[in-house]
Amino acid sequence: MIPTLGKRILLFVFAVLLVTLAVDNVLTIRQVSRDYRESLAVRSRLLGKELSSGIEKVLSLGINLNEIEGMSNRCRQVVASDPEIVYCVIVDANRNPLYSHDPLSPSPVTLSEVQAGNTATSHLFNPRFGHVYDTTTRILAPDGTTVGWVSLGFPESALSAMPLKLLRYTLIVLVVASLIVLLVLFFFVRINLTVPIEQLCRVARRVAGGDFNAPLPKMSTLEFASLANALESMAKSLRDRDLKIQDSYTELELSNRELQSSYEQQERITDELAANREMYRTLLEHASDAILVVDDVDRILLINRAAENFFGVTRAVAVNEDFLTLLARVHGGRIEREESMLCDLREGRINEFELNFVRPQSGERVVGSLRSSAMVDPGGKRMTQMTIRDITRDKEIKEHLEQVASDLQNLNTMKNSFLGMVSHELKTPLTVVSGYSELILSGVAGRADESVLSMVRYISDASDRLTAIVRDIVDVTLLDRRQMPLRVRLVDFNELIRTATNELEYFLHVRHQTLQLDLDSDLPQVFCDPDRMFQVVTNLVGNAVKFTPDNGTITLTTRLVRIMRAPDKSAGIDEVETIDTHQHTYVEMVVRDSGIGIDVEEQLQVFEKFYEIGKIEEHFTGKMAFRGRGTGLGLTIVKGIVDRHGGAIWVESEGHHSEKFCGSAFFVLIPLLPPVDPTEII
Repeated sequence: MIPTLGKRILLFVFAVLLVTLAVDNVLTIRQVSRDYRESLAVRSRLLGKELSSGIEKVLSLGINLNEIEGMSNRCRQVVASDPEIVYCVIVDANRNPLYSHDPLSPSPVTLSEVQAGNTATSHLFNPRFGHVYDTTTRILAPDGTTVGWVSLGFPESALSAMPLKLLRYTLIVLVVASLIVLLVLFFFVRINLTVPIEQLCRVARRVAGGDFNAPLPKMSTLEFASLANALESMAKSLRDRDLKIQDSYTELELSNRELQSSYEQQERITDELAANREMYRTLLEHASDAILVVDDVDRILLINRAAENFFGVTRAVAVNEDFLTLLARVHGGRIEREESMLCDLREGRINEFELNFVRPQSGERVVGSLRSSAMVDPGGKRMTQMTIRDITRDKEIKEHLEQVASDLQNLNTMKNSFLGMVSHELKTPLTVVSGYSELILSGVAGRADESVLSMVRYISDASDRLTAIVRDIVDVTLLDRRQMPLRVRLVDFNELIRTATNELEYFLHVRHQTLQLDLDSDLPQVFCDPDRMFQVVTNLVGNAVKFTPDNGTITLTTRLVRIMRAPDKSAGIDEVETIDTHQHTYVEMVVRDSGIGIDVEEQLQVFEKFYEIGKIEEHFTGKMAFRGRGTGLGLTIVKGIVDRHGGAIWVESEGHHSEKFCGSAFFVLIPLLPPVDPTEII
């Protein structure tokens, strides 16, 4: 076996070497042939270029191509200068031969074939020279036109001499190199392959005979060293076999003990599961909500005590009964609605539905909220757990609250109607009283007694106050009904403020208060109802006068602001503020006083109807008296008017204090172009 392996290795290596060298020689010879052919082509092109350059110099003297003397001799010199060149021909632009190194030059047809390659090297067949490689070079006139061609050719046979010499040299080198390689390879295989294998075979036979301690020779290669280590490991494994068998018996005994421990642990887990199951049953039994478990065909499997009380049935009757049959029994009528709702609940279209029925025994109305959740038992069977919460009391409370809300709504409607009726009925007599009072004071003032005139003045003032109250009630009624019309136009807002505050100069003078106006001179005109905005200014400044002590200061400022709050067309309907992504332009008016302030809790209620700031018992009667008590409608009207313009109003104050005078600030935002419905503009 060993000699055969060595011979096979030598033959294989020799064959691989032979094929490799043969392929390399073939490729080398082909490359040498191509390189030699290219060198000949380059030489031919250089000779042709040199010849055409000389002809072009002569042509530049004005001599025609066919009149140049000695060109045939020049062609013969070119052929004689290079043993590989076999012909040299000069033709005119029409491919007609003019000069040649030999009178027996190729025919015009052959020349046409020679010129087929233009200026490149062409491989073609010539009747005289056989297969040749032809190169052509263009002859240019002084004006750049082509007047002729120089054609040089060398035979294909010139390319075979060089490869043959190279082939003979290569064969000699191949034979010598093969002998040297085979000799070196023989000794290499003998030393590094055959001898180590024989040594390992001897050791393997000794191990097979039972000598597990047979020494292993030192191997010089990694592969045989690995094989030797494997033999050593095998001997060690056989030597330790008995010990491992004993260890296996020990491990088997340990495994049996672990199995016993696992079995005992399994029993403990089973007991815990039973205890948990019992605890679940206990929790289920004492749950406050009614709980039922049904299978996939709606057959009741489990029912707790709360469910028994809810449906008024015993467990013995309910278990194994169809759930819809149970509903039909307690419902006492048709249950198509409950059946449809239960189907929607299972398919996930709804989360819960209400059960309504009357207990047959007591006639008591019962309402329950039913929810369901899917379950899967250990056997993979689908079940459904239904949880029913008794919401009878909640339902009654909700219905009662809805009734109360309806009654309150009716009362509010009646109140609004009453206020509207009262204001309408009071307008006519108030007009008469006010008119006659003014007539007496202006017409008969000199003829009447002073005490009578004093009483008439009291009557006139009282009628004016009552007229203002009636006007406020009418405005509130219009705002509640969203029927307050707006006569909007472009208004100089600063001038409107000056006019409104001028009417309050008397009250400021009486109270020794100072009104400071800080108005933005660059404020543009505002699109608003001037009369209603006049009412806003007078109400806010009037409130500041009432709740600011004598010698106090009131400041009114205006400026132009840009905020991301779009004017709200639905202003006044709810308290949700619309936030936009674009900035909108508003006129901001701030009325700031040094008065008693407003509690934080009251700042959200001051705009409600009939609400008075502070304790009522601390207020005094009087239109502009300190803490003078009014109807509680002024700020409500102000907010309604601002909302109708699409604006906003709010108050800021540190709190209410009758001694420290924290002061308040009312902020009003009015858009330059309020989003008023055109149908509401008069």
